Amino acid sequence: MEMNEADKAQHLMDQRAALGMNPTWQQMRGASKDEFATALEMLDLSQAAAARYLGVSARQVARWLEGKSRVPTSVCLLFEFMIYYNIKPIVPKRVPGAY
Repeated sequence: MEMNEADKAQHLMDQRAALGMNPTWQQMRGASKDEFATALEMLDLSQAAAARYLGVSARQVARWLEGKSRVPTSVCLLFEFMIYYNIKPIVPKRVPGAY
């Protein structure tokens, strides 16, 4: 059965709660690689598009997805906010001066 966006967002929040993660921004310490991958999928973002949207290198996004680097709290908060309020990112085609 295909989940709608609201169900996906609830599933993501349930996963975080099951891991004992408090949803308040003060206590949030980032997302797991699986949570980050789920958020990208829910926002319909490729690795390259996520990198452009966030102003980081595509390699950095790959590190987050591989679990080699911690996903910053600010990115987690941004993506959770966007998923919760069903906000779709407007991704630039090219960011001048970016990697």
